[in-house]
Amino acid sequence: MSATFFYMLRRYRLSVVFWGLSLAVIGTFVVLMYGSVADKQKSIERIMKGMPLIVKALAGDVSQFVTPVGWLHLKYFFVVPVSFGVFAVVTGAGVFVHDEEQGRLDLLMAYPLSRTRLFLARCASLAVATCLIVLVAWIGMSAALPYTELGVSAAGIVLPFVSLFLLMSFFQALALCFSFILPSRNIAAGAAGIILIVSFFLEVFVHVKPKLMMVARLFPLRYYQGGMATHGLNVLDLLVLLVATSLALGVAWKLFLSRQIRVMGEGSFRFGGHQ
Repeated sequence: MSATFFYMLRRYRLSVVFWGLSLAVIGTFVVLMYGSVADKQKSIERIMKGMPLIVKALAGDVSQFVTPVGWLHLKYFFVVPVSFGVFAVVTGAGVFVHDEEQGRLDLLMAYPLSRTRLFLARCASLAVATCLIVLVAWIGMSAALPYTELGVSAAGIVLPFVSLFLLMSFFQALALCFSFILPSRNIAAGAAGIILIVSFFLEVFVHVKPKLMMVARLFPLRYYQGGMATHGLNVLDLLVLLVATSLALGVAWKLFLSRQIRVMGEGSFRFGGHQ
């Protein structure tokens, strides 16, 4: 089991470096930009008054720009899941199906390792890789904090990154579940990605169209706390994400146990049986 875990973790090493450094650089810029933008708060508010509704929605609450927590949330933690989500859905959908489409999974299944242990080892390696990316991003942002006027410590931004990790873990679990239902890795990743994008835009427009709240509550970003977790994690929202992730992983595990492995290539929309 440990060999499978470290084998998969090595496969994610380039992703850890690329995504970790990318998120760290973006975080550094966001932190360093705070001082210059906060000084122009009144000018920004006057400009935004004449902007179309969609621009106001995408920009967020401009009055929050002057608060450190609001700035970090609106300009980093709220938008990062859209880009980082690409990594989440692609890797989640490819945990098993990538090797299956390449004709390798049936060979790996010949080793004396139960399906449950294989499932746990691969999921654990992806979770660790994602955690390492988030850790690198946190280190990058933390290094820039002493040179800004935010007044937030490195320890103060730990919980927002925990919230980010939990959200990405959910989308990885969802994409993994879809990969056992849908014909290919690309379709599974696309389906999970669509849910992420729809959830993001619902959160964008719910502030200007409160009637969307009922729909937004059905999507995961409603329970993602982002930069607002600096004040502490909301236990209920945390539990919703944890339960949703556990359910998606449980369904994926059950589907994997009963799955007939393809020799290679993509499958079809037929459920059960050989694809």
